[in-house]
This record gives sequence, C-alpha cells and structure tokens, in this order.
Amino acid sequence: VTVRLTGTWKAELEESPWMLAPGDPVHLLAAEPREVVTLSDTTPELLVVHPEILVNATAVAATAGCLRRALMSMEFGGGPSNLACEVGTLVHDSVQGCLAAGDFSVLARGAALQGSIRRKAAAVWSLGVSDQQLREAA
Repeated sequence: VTVRLTGTWKAELEESPWMLAPGDPVHLLAAEPREVVTLSDTTPELLVVHPEILVNATAVAATAGCLRRALMSMEFGGGPSNLACEVGTLVHDSVQGCLAAGDFSVLARGAALQGSIRRKAAAVWSLGVSDQQLREAA
C-alpha cells in the first residue's frame, strides 16, 4: 500500500522529518482496502505512526502543544526511568512480538524479551540494573 500525505499531514512531515521515514512501521486504518491511500485533514482514514512504541495518555495530551516537547519529555525529561514502568513496557513489547509470531514457547518468549531489552537499551541503562536482573523482574 502506498500512502500519500496532504494537508496537515504533509506540512507536519516537512516540519518534522524525523517523525516518519520510508520503511518505518505504520498502521493504516482505512475504510476500504486499496493500493494508494491519500491522507488529508478531511479523510476518514487513520494513520498510526510507529505503532510499536507504547505511548501513555499524558504524552499524547502533551503533543497538543508541541510534538517535539512531548518527544523530548519522553526521551529525556522527568528523571530516571521507573523499574516497574520499564518492566511493564518490556513485557508488553515481548507479548506483542510473540503474538505477531504466533509462538509462545519458552524459547520464543526469551528471544522476544531479549529483543525488547536491546531496543530499550537507553532506558534499561538508566535503571542501573543488569539485563539479568531485568529479565528476572519481567
């Protein structure tokens, strides 16, 4: 499927090119399947950018003022990460990976968790715990 962006979508992408690049994962909720979907301010389709990233409601609300401020706050603000929050995010990500693969074997769960830990390396590092301690907590 090819997605063409117009209106606010196009303007936002031109202003914030980091938001979406060719090949980035997206979810497209379209009224009817077709090869080319044009998104504008008035079309009923919904584009979810980076659906693999779990975003809490507070962060979504923060984007009303400025997308960059919300991103910076999530990445750098608010002090160190909370172990319980990071473990919850890692477990969620791992279960999503197992669901996508259709495999919940011990080996698949372990591989999914290790992949989640690798993708969240900066947050894991900020917790001051080892990978092994994090796996045990999850």
